Amino acid sequence: MVSIGLVKGANLTSPFQSCDTFLMWPMFFFSGALFPVSNLSPWLAAATKINPMTYGVDAMRGIILGINHYSLLLDTAVLMVFTVMMMGIGIISFRRM
Repeated sequence: MVSIGLVKGANLTSPFQSCDTFLMWPMFFFSGALFPVSNLSPWLAAATKINPMTYGVDAMRGIILGINHYSLLLDTAVLMVFTVMMMGIGIISFRRM
């Protein structure tokens, strides 16, 4: 999630344009941290599947409680791909600055 801030920070023209809460809170709410993802409506299930924070919450829940919705390998793979992708976009953004 820090890499999202990296990309946003590289593209801001003013420090007052930062609005992290408009991005992070919906990601947190749609991550399954507050409600189980197994019994969701189709549109909400799709929103949780494209949210990378869902896989981080699922991995932590699996490690701590032993309750996984996805496999730990899938959780790790999705998080690694998202991290590499966002770091790449951040590096490109900082080079343009």
